[in-house]
Amino acid sequence: MANELNRDVLGRVNRPLVWVAAALVGFGFGFVASFDANRDSLPYHRGEVVRIALFWGLVIATVLVLAVLVGVVVGRTANRLRMQRLFPSGSVTEVVLAQDALVVTRPAGTRTIPYSRIRRVQVHEHTQWIVVRGRPTVEILPAGLLPPDAIETVQARASGADPLSWSREPGGSERRIVVSDGWAAQVAAANVREILHGSRFRVRAGLFVLASAPIAYVAGAGWLGLGPVLALAALGSTYVRTRRAMAAALPSGSTTGVEVLDDRMISRTARWAREIRFDDVREVKVRGGVVFLRMRSSPPLLALARDLVPDDVLERLRAPASAS
Repeated sequence: MANELNRDVLGRVNRPLVWVAAALVGFGFGFVASFDANRDSLPYHRGEVVRIALFWGLVIATVLVLAVLVGVVVGRTANRLRMQRLFPSGSVTEVVLAQDALVVTRPAGTRTIPYSRIRRVQVHEHTQWIVVRGRPTVEILPAGLLPPDAIETVQARASGADPLSWSREPGGSERRIVVSDGWAAQVAAANVREILHGSRFRVRAGLFVLASAPIAYVAGAGWLGLGPVLALAALGSTYVRTRRAMAAALPSGSTTGVEVLDDRMISRTARWAREIRFDDVREVKVRGGVVFLRMRSSPPLLALARDLVPDDVLERLRAPASAS
């Protein structure tokens, strides 16, 4: 098992993109730091300043690449020891999908992982990884231990939804639409606009600027731009992750619908069904063709197509939110 895990880890790390990125980051940091440190000599010794900056860029790049290499070697040893402890030769590992948690039983003990703490399931060639919130290491399972339908159930429960096999057939009034090609990008863009209008983003952007101030004091005023760059990078990452999540949950051309009941709605996609209780809605905002619901439970934010939410239902959703 240790060898299988190491092969999967190396398959993720030992890629040209990883090594090139490490080298470019190291070279850029070394070059800029050296160039900025000798900028006063630039008018008199331009060539020498550039050569020194190139030298230090290559040195830092080499050091960073070697650090990644050492990390891989140390990680292989740590993985081997961990797998020998978790999966002794001849042992049996069992997984049970309970109503609210994933239960993993090994010779080393039984571990219960609530679905709400599971971030995602990653399937690799030789292993399956359960990524758990708040844990530095992943839960390792042998390849094939969780079949595709079990993985789908875990992912649904981790997002606060149910697999369609657990959901009853629609019995109330239900609206259905076909997901358009640009729906995922539309939701991601609306989410970014919502973040930009919020006070939390301004606070985080201010913290980024404050964090870059000591670097600018040492390396030069130009480094103050690091704060806004990091803030924009965070926005870009949010956009990509939101678009990817929406594309996975609602593929283009699939059908999604919302069934309205007395005290809740049931949102159904091609993969999952999610119960949305009216009294669980904390805030409702409409951004173009998207309705954002801030929830008191997990997940904290849901997005629905405006065409699926009639005006009277929208008012019912806003009533508990305004009452709180």
